[in-house]
Amino acid sequence: MVKVLHFELSEFIGGIESFLLNVTESIDRKKVNFDFATVSVKPAYGDRLSQLGCNVIKLPSYYEITNFVKSMRRLLIKNKYDIVHFHKNSLANIIPILLVKKYSDAKIIIHSHNTSPSKGKITFLLHKLNCNRALKISDCNLACSDAAGKWMFKKQDFEIIHNGVQMEKFLFNNVIRAEKRKEFGISDSTVVVGHVGRFTEQKNHRRIIEIFDSVVKFHEDSVLLLVGEGELQIEIMKMCKDRKLISKVIMANKREDVHQLMQAMDIFLLPSFYEGLPIVAVEAQVAALPVFLSDTITNEVALVKNAKFMSLYDDNDTWAKEILNAVNNSDRQEEVKNTIIKQGYDIVTTAGRLCELYEQEAKEN
Repeated sequence: MVKVLHFELSEFIGGIESFLLNVTESIDRKKVNFDFATVSVKPAYGDRLSQLGCNVIKLPSYYEITNFVKSMRRLLIKNKYDIVHFHKNSLANIIPILLVKKYSDAKIIIHSHNTSPSKGKITFLLHKLNCNRALKISDCNLACSDAAGKWMFKKQDFEIIHNGVQMEKFLFNNVIRAEKRKEFGISDSTVVVGHVGRFTEQKNHRRIIEIFDSVVKFHEDSVLLLVGEGELQIEIMKMCKDRKLISKVIMANKREDVHQLMQAMDIFLLPSFYEGLPIVAVEAQVAALPVFLSDTITNEVALVKNAKFMSLYDDNDTWAKEILNAVNNSDRQEEVKNTIIKQGYDIVTTAGRLCELYEQEAKEN
């Protein structure tokens, strides 16, 4: 059996955390054994991963760097992993990668999940400084999209591993739609604009509120359903109050029933400044939702005809009119499953390919 350490789980339910849970639930666990490293007190999906038989290992904070190094060293020497799989939005922090190289014989996989660092100029500078050093150490380079791979690995080779989803969970279900709308007190006639994502600059929540304000102007019986948490949540709530939208905005916070909440939505809105390949956009397409994305996101994510790209330079009224037109003309019963499976976004395909890679890398060790 191949022993793999995934690095690392954060406290937020994001694309990386969802990807790791999906893979763990779908991979052949007779062939691979997963451990997960985290510096968070309550890592996202930690309980669920433990239920699946995985070890979720709490390490000291990076602010306690001496303790972190000691704990990491003990972990690597004791467990003798075959592979350490690093899931990265940037290479700003390569300390764990250097420690794996120093204290173990494990193969190192670096997996790019984004097309820009998640935080500010300093992070971007550190990424540029560390990039060449980290990539000399890496044994295998993976990416969620061609854009994410080219950004992280420059001219080095990489393989695209699609952000596969659990198809059956997200397929449209009218019964679940009715149940979830009832839970939030939403009528059948109300238009529900939905978004799933951390409250960070990347996700562009301010623009979501502005676009939704225009949606309400044209169709008053509308609700905005925001799923997620993050550092900008309080600011966004204040923005809703200032625009007198607070009664029409549902802050669902962190949820583990996203697949059900998507049934309650009428459209999915993702005007991000950048993305690797957003798994939530794939999930929304499986749920047969019209999906509106900023054209700063790779067009690789458009798997069915309901995915539409718009410019962030388009005004809010233009976005709103296109959204309402799509709601009026959408068909949630349309067969999307086979189209998406053919393009390789079924989690069974993704997990199968990863299993092959792990076995291949372990044999070469």
